[in-house]
Amino acid sequence: MLSTNGEAIACNDLRLGAKGQSHGRPMTVPRSFKRSGIKPPPFFLWDNSRYVLGLGRPAEGSEPRAYADRAAAFRDWHELLFDGTDDPGLLAVRCFLRS
Repeated sequence: MLSTNGEAIACNDLRLGAKGQSHGRPMTVPRSFKRSGIKPPPFFLWDNSRYVLGLGRPAEGSEPRAYADRAAAFRDWHELLFDGTDDPGLLAVRCFLRS
């Protein structure tokens, strides 16, 4: 959950299952598409941690790695889409992405 100034104020664990055997919960999100290539485009208002936060693990058991180019693509895409909006929720997301 984000405050109106884009600060993360809550993070709810939505995984299902017992600790150690948890798995993701199916969720309805805006339409996605198959991505490929060196610079695949981000999704609208959701994506994996490589895009939204610029962090991820490239392979099982390896150290987290920065994905600054994907985070920038996610931020830039949403800046373009949010241009001119006065929706408080979208403005909070924009503040979060800018920080």
